[in-house]
Amino acid sequence: MKPEFKDRAPRVAELGGDDYFLNFDGEEIPSRAHYAHRRLRPSFNRADQDRFEIARADNFGPASQLKTMDVEGIDLAVMFPTRGLSVAGVIGADHALMNDAARAYNDWLAEFCQAGGGRLIGVGMLNLRDPEGAMDETRRCIDQLGFAGMFARPNALQQPFYDAVYDPLWALLSDLQTPVCFHEGNVVPLHQAGADRFTQHGMWHVCTHLMENQMAMVEFVLGGVLERHPRLKAGFLECGAGWLPNWMWRLDEADELDHQHDFPYLTMAPSEYIRRQCYVSADSDEDTAAFALEWLGGRHVIWGSDFPHDDGKYPHGLSMLRNLKGMTPEFAHKVLWDNPLDFYNAALKDLATEIPRTAA
Repeated sequence: MKPEFKDRAPRVAELGGDDYFLNFDGEEIPSRAHYAHRRLRPSFNRADQDRFEIARADNFGPASQLKTMDVEGIDLAVMFPTRGLSVAGVIGADHALMNDAARAYNDWLAEFCQAGGGRLIGVGMLNLRDPEGAMDETRRCIDQLGFAGMFARPNALQQPFYDAVYDPLWALLSDLQTPVCFHEGNVVPLHQAGADRFTQHGMWHVCTHLMENQMAMVEFVLGGVLERHPRLKAGFLECGAGWLPNWMWRLDEADELDHQHDFPYLTMAPSEYIRRQCYVSADSDEDTAAFALEWLGGRHVIWGSDFPHDDGKYPHGLSMLRNLKGMTPEFAHKVLWDNPLDFYNAALKDLATEIPRTAA
Protein backbone atom coordinates (compact mmCIF):
# COMPACT_ATOMS: atom_id res chain seq x y z
CA MET A 1 0.00 0.00 0.00
CA LYS A 2 1.02 3.63 -0.34
CA PRO A 3 3.40 4.95 2.34
CA GLU A 4 0.72 7.03 4.03
CA PHE A 5 -1.40 3.90 4.57
CA LYS A 6 1.33 1.40 5.51
CA ASP A 7 0.59 1.47 9.24
CA ARG A 8 -3.14 0.98 8.57
CA ALA A 9 -2.82 -1.87 6.08
CA PRO A 10 -4.60 -5.22 6.66
CA ARG A 11 -2.53 -7.50 8.88
CA VAL A 12 -2.89 -11.11 9.89
CA ALA A 13 -2.95 -11.60 13.65
CA GLU A 14 -2.95 -14.80 15.66
CA LEU A 15 -5.44 -15.30 18.47
CA GLY A 16 -3.93 -18.58 19.57
CA GLY A 17 -4.18 -22.14 18.36
CA ASP A 18 -5.74 -22.32 14.91
CA ASP A 19 -7.71 -19.06 15.17
CA TYR A 20 -6.59 -16.30 12.80
CA PHE A 21 -8.13 -13.01 11.85
CA LEU A 22 -7.29 -9.82 10.01
CA ASN A 23 -7.00 -6.42 11.62
CA PHE A 24 -7.69 -3.66 9.13
CA ASP A 25 -7.48 -0.13 10.46
CA GLY A 26 -8.76 -1.27 13.85
CA GLU A 27 -11.56 -3.46 12.53
CA GLU A 28 -11.18 -7.12 13.47
CA ILE A 29 -12.16 -9.93 11.12
CA PRO A 30 -13.92 -11.91 12.47
CA SER A 31 -15.07 -9.21 14.85
CA ARG A 32 -15.15 -9.78 18.58
CA ALA A 33 -18.93 -9.74 18.34
CA HIS A 34 -18.68 -12.81 16.11
CA TYR A 35 -16.17 -14.63 18.26
CA ALA A 36 -18.19 -17.86 18.26
CA HIS A 37 -17.84 -18.10 14.50
CA ARG A 38 -14.06 -18.26 14.85
CA ARG A 39 -14.50 -21.80 16.06
CA LEU A 40 -14.43 -23.17 12.54
CA ARG A 41 -14.29 -26.83 11.72
CA PRO A 42 -10.69 -28.05 12.11
CA SER A 43 -10.19 -28.80 8.41
CA PHE A 44 -10.99 -25.18 7.55
CA ASN A 45 -7.94 -23.92 9.43
CA ARG A 46 -5.76 -26.96 8.72
CA ALA A 47 -6.41 -26.59 4.97
CA ASP A 48 -6.35 -30.40 4.69
CA GLN A 49 -2.58 -30.70 4.72
CA ASP A 50 -2.45 -33.98 2.80
CA ARG A 51 -4.95 -33.01 0.11
CA PHE A 52 -3.29 -29.64 -0.49
CA GLU A 53 0.31 -30.81 -0.09
CA ILE A 54 1.32 -29.44 -3.51
CA ALA A 55 -0.09 -26.00 -2.75
CA ARG A 56 1.22 -25.81 0.80
CA ALA A 57 4.75 -26.65 -0.35
CA ASP A 58 4.67 -23.50 -2.53
CA ASN A 59 2.76 -21.38 0.01
CA PHE A 60 -0.20 -21.48 -2.41
CA GLY A 61 1.78 -19.54 -5.02
CA PRO A 62 1.17 -19.41 -8.78
CA ALA A 63 3.49 -22.34 -9.56
CA SER A 64 1.50 -24.67 -7.34
CA GLN A 65 -1.73 -23.18 -8.67
CA LEU A 66 -0.80 -24.45 -12.12
CA LYS A 67 0.23 -27.85 -10.77
CA THR A 68 -3.07 -28.32 -8.95
CA MET A 69 -4.97 -27.19 -12.04
CA ASP A 70 -3.16 -29.90 -13.99
CA VAL A 71 -4.12 -32.48 -11.35
CA GLU A 72 -7.76 -31.43 -11.51
CA GLY A 73 -7.75 -30.99 -15.30
CA ILE A 74 -8.35 -27.23 -15.57
CA ASP A 75 -7.14 -25.24 -18.56
CA LEU A 76 -7.84 -21.68 -17.37
CA ALA A 77 -8.75 -20.31 -13.95
CA VAL A 78 -10.44 -17.04 -13.01
CA MET A 79 -9.05 -16.05 -9.64
CA PHE A 80 -11.16 -14.93 -6.66
CA PRO A 81 -9.79 -14.24 -3.17
CA THR A 82 -10.14 -15.59 0.31
CA ARG A 83 -8.46 -12.96 2.48
CA GLY A 84 -9.33 -10.34 -0.11
CA LEU A 85 -13.00 -10.96 0.68
CA SER A 86 -12.21 -10.22 4.31
CA VAL A 87 -10.46 -6.97 3.36
CA ALA A 88 -13.58 -6.00 1.39
CA GLY A 89 -15.76 -6.89 4.39
CA VAL A 90 -14.90 -4.11 6.82
CA ILE A 91 -17.21 -1.17 7.45
CA GLY A 92 -14.50 1.05 5.96
CA ALA A 93 -15.53 4.67 6.37
CA ASP A 94 -12.21 5.99 4.99
CA HIS A 95 -12.65 5.90 1.22
CA ALA A 96 -9.02 6.73 0.44
CA LEU A 97 -7.77 3.87 2.60
CA MET A 98 -10.27 1.37 1.17
CA ASN A 99 -9.50 2.44 -2.39
CA ASP A 100 -5.78 1.95 -1.78
CA ALA A 101 -6.39 -1.49 -0.27
CA ALA A 102 -8.32 -2.46 -3.40
CA ARG A 103 -5.55 -1.07 -5.60
CA ALA A 104 -2.85 -2.97 -3.67
CA TYR A 105 -4.80 -6.22 -3.80
CA ASN A 106 -5.40 -5.84 -7.53
CA ASP A 107 -1.72 -5.12 -8.18
CA TRP A 108 -0.75 -8.22 -6.20
CA LEU A 109 -3.28 -10.33 -8.09
CA ALA A 110 -2.02 -9.08 -11.45
CA GLU A 111 1.52 -10.09 -10.47
CA PHE A 112 0.25 -13.49 -9.32
CA CYS A 113 -1.55 -14.07 -12.61
CA GLN A 114 1.41 -12.90 -14.71
CA ALA A 115 3.34 -15.87 -13.31
CA GLY A 116 0.63 -18.22 -14.58
CA GLY A 117 1.80 -18.58 -18.16
CA GLY A 118 -1.47 -17.26 -19.56
CA ARG A 119 -3.63 -19.71 -17.62
CA LEU A 120 -4.59 -17.41 -14.71
CA ILE A 121 -6.72 -14.29 -15.00
CA GLY A 122 -7.81 -11.90 -12.30
CA VAL A 123 -11.09 -10.44 -11.13
CA GLY A 124 -10.55 -7.04 -9.51
CA MET A 125 -11.69 -5.83 -6.10
CA LEU A 126 -14.29 -3.04 -6.06
CA ASN A 127 -14.69 -0.61 -3.16
CA LEU A 128 -18.40 0.05 -3.55
CA ARG A 129 -18.37 2.51 -0.65
CA ASP A 130 -16.87 5.02 -3.08
CA PRO A 131 -18.50 4.58 -6.52
CA GLU A 132 -16.29 7.19 -8.18
CA GLY A 133 -13.16 5.53 -6.84
CA ALA A 134 -14.56 2.16 -7.95
CA MET A 135 -14.95 3.52 -11.47
CA ASP A 136 -11.32 4.64 -11.57
CA GLU A 137 -10.13 1.25 -10.32
CA THR A 138 -12.38 -0.57 -12.79
CA ARG A 139 -10.85 1.29 -15.72
CA ARG A 140 -7.36 0.50 -14.45
CA CYS A 141 -8.11 -3.19 -13.86
CA ILE A 142 -9.64 -3.71 -17.29
CA ASP A 143 -7.50 -1.39 -19.43
CA GLN A 144 -4.12 -1.89 -17.74
CA LEU A 145 -4.24 -5.15 -15.78
CA GLY A 146 -6.32 -7.13 -18.27
CA PHE A 147 -8.77 -8.55 -15.74
CA ALA A 148 -11.87 -10.53 -16.71
CA GLY A 149 -14.31 -8.91 -14.28
CA MET A 150 -14.73 -7.01 -11.03
CA PHE A 151 -15.96 -8.42 -7.71
CA ALA A 152 -17.67 -7.07 -4.63
CA ARG A 153 -19.34 -8.55 -1.60
CA PRO A 154 -23.16 -8.79 -1.71
CA ASN A 155 -23.60 -7.44 1.84
CA ALA A 156 -25.66 -4.29 2.34
CA LEU A 157 -23.84 -0.95 2.46
CA GLN A 158 -25.24 2.50 3.19
CA GLN A 159 -27.01 2.70 -0.16
CA PRO A 160 -28.71 -0.25 -1.87
CA PHE A 161 -27.20 -1.37 -5.15
CA TYR A 162 -30.16 0.11 -7.06
CA ASP A 163 -29.44 3.60 -5.71
CA ALA A 164 -28.70 6.12 -8.45
CA VAL A 165 -25.25 6.74 -6.97
CA TYR A 166 -24.11 3.42 -8.48
CA ASP A 167 -25.56 3.95 -11.96
CA PRO A 168 -22.38 5.49 -13.44
CA LEU A 169 -20.42 2.44 -12.24
CA TRP A 170 -22.93 -0.03 -13.68
CA ALA A 171 -22.92 1.95 -16.93
CA LEU A 172 -19.12 1.84 -17.08
CA LEU A 173 -19.07 -1.93 -16.54
CA SER A 174 -21.66 -2.26 -19.29
CA ASP A 175 -19.57 -0.15 -21.66
CA LEU A 176 -16.49 -2.23 -20.86
CA GLN A 177 -18.52 -5.44 -21.33
CA THR A 178 -17.23 -6.49 -17.91
CA PRO A 179 -19.35 -8.32 -15.33
CA VAL A 180 -19.82 -7.44 -11.69
CA CYS A 181 -19.35 -10.57 -9.57
CA PHE A 182 -20.86 -10.83 -6.09
CA HIS A 183 -19.04 -13.23 -3.81
CA GLU A 184 -19.76 -13.74 -0.11
CA GLY A 185 -17.07 -14.80 2.35
CA ASN A 186 -16.34 -15.57 5.97
CA VAL A 187 -17.46 -13.63 9.03
CA VAL A 188 -16.85 -9.87 8.69
CA PRO A 189 -18.07 -6.67 10.39
CA LEU A 190 -20.55 -6.01 7.57
CA HIS A 191 -24.04 -7.38 8.13
CA GLN A 192 -24.42 -11.02 7.09
CA ALA A 193 -27.58 -13.09 7.01
CA GLY A 194 -27.57 -15.53 9.90
CA ALA A 195 -24.53 -14.08 11.69
CA ASP A 196 -26.67 -12.25 14.25
CA ARG A 197 -28.91 -15.27 14.79
CA PHE A 198 -26.63 -18.30 15.01
CA THR A 199 -23.46 -19.03 16.94
CA GLN A 200 -22.66 -22.36 15.28
CA HIS A 201 -20.52 -21.93 12.19
CA GLY A 202 -22.52 -24.55 10.30
CA MET A 203 -25.82 -22.71 10.83
CA TRP A 204 -24.36 -19.37 9.87
CA HIS A 205 -22.50 -20.69 6.84
CA VAL A 206 -25.54 -22.41 5.33
CA CYS A 207 -27.38 -19.06 5.36
CA THR A 208 -25.02 -16.24 4.59
CA HIS A 209 -23.42 -17.32 1.30
CA LEU A 210 -26.78 -18.06 -0.31
CA MET A 211 -29.03 -15.45 1.24
CA GLU A 212 -26.73 -12.47 0.82
CA ASN A 213 -26.47 -13.25 -2.90
CA GLN A 214 -30.21 -13.77 -3.17
CA MET A 215 -30.82 -10.34 -1.66
CA ALA A 216 -28.25 -8.73 -3.94
CA MET A 217 -30.09 -10.29 -6.89
CA VAL A 218 -33.36 -8.82 -5.59
CA GLU A 219 -31.76 -5.37 -5.60
CA PHE A 220 -30.45 -5.79 -9.14
CA VAL A 221 -33.66 -7.23 -10.57
CA LEU A 222 -36.57 -5.73 -8.62
CA GLY A 223 -34.57 -2.57 -7.92
CA GLY A 224 -34.35 -1.88 -11.65
CA VAL A 225 -30.57 -2.02 -12.14
CA LEU A 226 -30.88 -4.53 -14.97
CA GLU A 227 -33.78 -2.60 -16.51
CA ARG A 228 -31.65 0.55 -16.66
CA HIS A 229 -28.50 -1.29 -17.77
CA PRO A 230 -29.60 -4.03 -20.16
CA ARG A 231 -26.03 -4.95 -21.17
CA LEU A 232 -24.69 -5.35 -17.63
CA LYS A 233 -23.89 -8.91 -16.56
CA ALA A 234 -24.10 -9.83 -12.88
CA GLY A 235 -22.78 -12.99 -11.26
CA PHE A 236 -23.85 -14.36 -7.88
CA LEU A 237 -21.13 -16.80 -6.94
CA GLU A 238 -20.21 -19.48 -4.40
CA CYS A 239 -23.86 -19.93 -3.47
CA GLY A 240 -24.88 -22.86 -5.66
CA ALA A 241 -27.25 -22.91 -8.61
CA GLY A 242 -30.21 -25.14 -7.73
CA TRP A 243 -32.05 -22.36 -5.88
CA LEU A 244 -32.29 -20.11 -8.92
CA PRO A 245 -35.45 -21.52 -10.58
CA ASN A 246 -37.39 -21.11 -7.33
CA TRP A 247 -35.99 -17.60 -6.85
CA MET A 248 -37.03 -16.64 -10.37
CA TRP A 249 -40.55 -17.78 -9.58
CA ARG A 250 -40.60 -15.85 -6.29
CA LEU A 251 -39.44 -12.64 -7.95
CA ASP A 252 -42.08 -13.05 -10.67
CA GLU A 253 -44.69 -13.59 -7.98
CA ALA A 254 -43.58 -10.44 -6.17
CA ASP A 255 -43.85 -8.42 -9.35
CA GLU A 256 -47.23 -9.91 -10.19
CA LEU A 257 -48.61 -8.94 -6.78
CA ASP A 258 -46.95 -5.53 -6.34
CA HIS A 259 -45.94 -4.31 -9.79
CA GLN A 260 -48.11 -1.21 -9.89
CA HIS A 261 -47.19 -0.12 -6.38
CA ASP A 262 -43.53 -1.17 -6.06
CA PHE A 263 -42.08 -1.98 -9.50
CA PRO A 264 -43.85 0.11 -12.16
CA TYR A 265 -40.52 0.74 -13.91
CA LEU A 266 -40.01 -2.94 -14.82
CA THR A 267 -40.88 -3.69 -18.42
CA MET A 268 -40.31 -7.45 -18.24
CA ALA A 269 -40.97 -10.22 -15.77
CA PRO A 270 -38.10 -10.45 -13.24
CA SER A 271 -37.20 -13.93 -14.46
CA GLU A 272 -36.56 -12.50 -17.93
CA TYR A 273 -33.93 -10.11 -16.60
CA ILE A 274 -32.24 -13.06 -14.93
CA ARG A 275 -32.34 -15.06 -18.16
CA ARG A 276 -30.87 -12.09 -20.00
CA GLN A 277 -28.15 -10.94 -17.61
CA CYS A 278 -27.51 -13.09 -14.52
CA TYR A 279 -25.17 -16.01 -13.79
CA VAL A 280 -24.68 -18.30 -10.80
CA SER A 281 -22.01 -20.88 -9.96
CA ALA A 282 -22.58 -24.58 -9.33
CA ASP A 283 -20.65 -26.64 -6.80
CA SER A 284 -18.98 -29.90 -7.79
CA ASP A 285 -21.34 -32.13 -5.81
CA GLU A 286 -24.51 -30.05 -6.16
CA ASP A 287 -27.25 -32.50 -7.07
CA THR A 288 -29.63 -29.72 -8.14
CA ALA A 289 -27.23 -28.10 -10.62
CA ALA A 290 -28.56 -30.06 -13.59
CA PHE A 291 -32.10 -29.09 -12.61
CA ALA A 292 -31.14 -25.43 -12.83
CA LEU A 293 -29.41 -26.01 -16.17
CA GLU A 294 -32.50 -27.72 -17.55
CA TRP A 295 -34.61 -24.77 -16.41
CA LEU A 296 -32.20 -22.28 -17.97
CA GLY A 297 -31.62 -24.13 -21.23
CA GLY A 298 -28.05 -24.95 -20.26
CA ARG A 299 -27.07 -21.31 -19.85
CA HIS A 300 -26.22 -18.97 -16.94
CA VAL A 301 -24.47 -21.56 -14.75
CA ILE A 302 -20.68 -21.72 -14.37
CA TRP A 303 -18.53 -23.94 -12.16
CA GLY A 304 -16.67 -22.83 -9.05
CA SER A 305 -13.93 -25.16 -7.80
CA ASP A 306 -13.73 -23.46 -4.36
CA PHE A 307 -10.04 -24.40 -4.31
CA PRO A 308 -8.38 -24.56 -1.79
CA HIS A 309 -11.19 -24.42 0.76
CA ASP A 310 -12.04 -27.52 2.73
CA ASP A 311 -15.52 -27.74 1.22
CA GLY A 312 -14.09 -27.69 -2.31
CA LYS A 313 -13.71 -31.14 -3.85
CA TYR A 314 -10.16 -30.98 -5.21
CA PRO A 315 -8.77 -33.14 -6.76
CA HIS A 316 -12.09 -34.73 -7.79
CA GLY A 317 -14.20 -31.65 -8.45
CA LEU A 318 -14.49 -31.98 -12.20
CA SER A 319 -15.22 -35.70 -12.16
CA MET A 320 -17.89 -35.20 -9.49
CA LEU A 321 -19.52 -32.44 -11.53
CA ARG A 322 -19.59 -34.52 -14.70
CA ASN A 323 -21.13 -37.46 -12.84
CA LEU A 324 -23.99 -35.53 -11.28
CA LYS A 325 -27.44 -36.89 -12.03
CA GLY A 326 -28.75 -35.16 -15.13
CA MET A 327 -25.38 -33.57 -15.98
CA THR A 328 -25.19 -34.40 -19.67
CA PRO A 329 -21.94 -33.93 -21.61
CA GLU A 330 -23.59 -30.96 -23.31
CA PHE A 331 -24.45 -29.35 -19.96
CA ALA A 332 -20.94 -30.01 -18.62
CA HIS A 333 -19.39 -28.39 -21.68
CA LYS A 334 -21.53 -25.30 -21.22
CA VAL A 335 -20.79 -25.01 -17.49
CA LEU A 336 -17.05 -25.52 -17.93
CA TRP A 337 -16.39 -23.58 -21.13
CA ASP A 338 -19.19 -21.86 -23.05
CA ASN A 339 -20.92 -20.14 -20.14
CA PRO A 340 -17.74 -18.69 -18.55
CA LEU A 341 -16.76 -17.30 -21.96
CA ASP A 342 -20.22 -15.74 -22.27
CA PHE A 343 -20.02 -14.27 -18.77
CA TYR A 344 -16.52 -12.83 -18.42
CA ASN A 345 -15.13 -10.12 -20.66
CA ALA A 346 -12.93 -10.38 -23.73
CA ALA A 347 -9.77 -10.90 -21.67
CA LEU A 348 -10.86 -14.45 -20.89
CA LYS A 349 -11.94 -15.05 -24.48
CA ASP A 350 -8.52 -13.95 -25.72
CA LEU A 351 -6.73 -16.39 -23.40
CA ALA A 352 -9.13 -19.19 -24.31
CA THR A 353 -8.03 -18.99 -27.94
CA GLU A 354 -4.36 -19.43 -26.95
CA ILE A 355 -4.49 -22.24 -24.38
CA PRO A 356 -4.78 -25.89 -25.57
CA ARG A 357 -8.03 -27.28 -24.25
CA THR A 358 -7.90 -30.44 -22.16
CA ALA A 359 -10.50 -30.31 -19.40
CA ALA A 360 -13.53 -29.05 -21.30
